Amino acid sequence: MVGGVLTSLGLVFSAFARSLLHLYLGLGLLAGSGWALVFAPALGTLSRYFSRRRVLAVGLALTGNGASSLLLAPALQFLLDTFGWRGALLLLGAVTLHLTPCGALLRPLALSGDPLAPPRTPLAALGLGLFKRRAFSVFALGTALIGGGYFVPYVHLGPHALDQGMGGYGAALVVAVAAVGDACARLASGWLADQGWVPLPRLLVVFGSLTGLGVLAMGLVPTVGTEEGWGAPLLAAAGAYGLSAGSYAPLVFGVLPGLVGIGGVVQATGLVMMLMSLGGLLGPPLSGKG
Repeated sequence: MVGGVLTSLGLVFSAFARSLLHLYLGLGLLAGSGWALVFAPALGTLSRYFSRRRVLAVGLALTGNGASSLLLAPALQFLLDTFGWRGALLLLGAVTLHLTPCGALLRPLALSGDPLAPPRTPLAALGLGLFKRRAFSVFALGTALIGGGYFVPYVHLGPHALDQGMGGYGAALVVAVAAVGDACARLASGWLADQGWVPLPRLLVVFGSLTGLGVLAMGLVPTVGTEEGWGAPLLAAAGAYGLSAGSYAPLVFGVLPGLVGIGGVVQATGLVMMLMSLGGLLGPPLSGKG
């Protein structure tokens, strides 16, 4: 609930920005902190609600990301054209404030794997003791490395499409195609994981590898413009990457209860998101520089 307030304040504050520093503080610090406070508790709590179909539940919840990207891509372009970037940020601030009542709907659930007493030290409260488990440490390092490439297409797809001459709505179409593939794959991947036909760690390796290959494929797409079919190769590559990245997402969080136990899944979710975000912080600017 606090995260919803911070995210909204960050967007509204950024709407009145007079310098790049203001945007760093608003979108980066305030809104970024808000999203962190929303995502980890929400997804960790969801994992505690389910046992048999946990990965499917996570995939279904994460489908909201892809669905919102699908709707927001053209909607944001419309808001920018109609109200300018300041007005668009104000409206987004109002929308994200709804995260607060959504947070109020979550309810704590006492489970048998929970610790009997609250953590007494800051290290324990943050869950840093989980890194003493070799399996979790290796897994967390892997997510950080994948995060270095995972967010690159989502950051650069729109600007890349604009560079190809596809226009604002053409660029939004490219992002929307990736979002459709992402949303559908998250749901399908969660269902597949819960069938038990293939061990979850093996699925994670397969779809993680496909995600890496998808990033590579995005860089090999030939440059085409709107006069050559609205950038069909770029649209195809965006859809393929959305499928691979979407398949990977629910498995990352679905595997955590098996690594750390249900009692540590909320802390583990936060730590994995932190490391993946660190990779995501470095990946897009480094790839843009290259």
